[in-house]
Amino acid sequence: ALLSVPRFVYASGQTDQARPDAPPKFEITSIAFIGNATLTGAELLAQMTARETPGFFGKFLTSISQNIGPPDEFLNPAAFSGDLERIRKYYESRGFSEAKIDTQLAYDLEDHEVDITFRIDEGYRSIVDSMQIRGLEEASPLILEEVGSNRRLDQGDPFNVALLEDEVRRIVRILNDNGYPKASFVR
Repeated sequence: ALLSVPRFVYASGQTDQARPDAPPKFEITSIAFIGNATLTGAELLAQMTARETPGFFGKFLTSISQNIGPPDEFLNPAAFSGDLERIRKYYESRGFSEAKIDTQLAYDLEDHEVDITFRIDEGYRSIVDSMQIRGLEEASPLILEEVGSNRRLDQGDPFNVALLEDEVRRIVRILNDNGYPKASFVR
């Protein structure tokens, strides 16, 4: 279903321009994030392969020589679907397991351009309630002190998968460096 608005059409799922009867490619003129209070637009954009077409100066350089300026960026529906999934997973890995992400693609059919907007409801962020490290019953007090200091993730911190993995690697490294070469993490 298409919703027509003067000069724009809101829709999803354009195909590529390889076939003669295929619709034209749409140049990405903007990517916006609305509702992302905790995670920055730069963090979210880093999860995507889609990019905005360079501005005036970039287009000027490209007009002089294709080798100078950055190329124009076009919407690839399959890649965009992957971008959306990566953003969802990024939110989940940062403790937002119930984040809701909606997309809006505003097509300008005359200029063959598209503006992409992500509307985000981050929802509740999970907080680390407790952490238990098991299997260190026979470790020396010095090792226990080192394990307990400089934690990457601790009780009361916002949940973050990357920090949890860093913490596990840090503890295993401490054990490996202190006479436990076969120490490993078991889920």
